[in-house]
Amino acid sequence: MALTKTERRLRIRRRIRKVVTGTAQKPRLSVFRSNKEIYGQLIDDVNQTTLLSYSSRSKELEAATGTKSDKSFQVGLAIAKQAQEKGITEVCFDRGGYLYHAENNQVFVGLIVDLNYSNPHLSPFDEFQRYKHHPKIAQYLEGGKRVSYGARAMAKGGFNSLPKMTLSLIHI
Repeated sequence: MALTKTERRLRIRRRIRKVVTGTAQKPRLSVFRSNKEIYGQLIDDVNQTTLLSYSSRSKELEAATGTKSDKSFQVGLAIAKQAQEKGITEVCFDRGGYLYHAENNQVFVGLIVDLNYSNPHLSPFDEFQRYKHHPKIAQYLEGGKRVSYGARAMAKGGFNSLPKMTLSLIHI
């Protein structure tokens, strides 16, 4: 007998939870999506505590307009900001029983290079090329076309960690 959609999702969720566990240093990012909202939380499985949580129903996002994807992006940014404030730099993604992809068979690919990496000669471009051509990744990108490209430089501590700009005038 075939599994129902709910039974299939639960089976996948149990299989993923066997390998994905979170600690205080590298918590598990659990994401749940309903038809209208999205919820995310960072969980320390060792101590069985939720370190932080955020959702599209939060007061900061209630007035936000846009698509569900736009709201999901805002939730992701908020979780990342709160995690950085707590000193969390890595997470394990727990997708539960869901598949996360964009509409129209689009795939989003990204690479984050921390500014405190040990090799000062590391090229983020070269690393990204290596990542895209890895056999496990290339199979999903084969035959596709790039819709857009972007690069971002973000200060780890946010806007307040940027150095103050000064202007010096010299009269000759």
